[in-house]
Amino acid sequence: MKAVSRARSRYELNLDYSNESIRHVETMLTYLHEILKSDPRVVDANSMAFVLGAYLGETIRKNKAGATWE
Repeated sequence: MKAVSRARSRYELNLDYSNESIRHVETMLTYLHEILKSDPRVVDANSMAFVLGAYLGETIRKNKAGATWE
């Protein structure tokens, strides 16, 4: 998944679909927010929102019995 590869290559963070890895997503979002405040043209916020949202959904699905996407 793109979130896993982007986290590793751009932020040196390991996303492993564990509940604990959600803290890494928060770290990435904090960093992206700071970049967007300084220069909104640098980051494609929509793209990252979809990528990280999909990762969060998959993490919840994998860790919560019976969870499904709709």
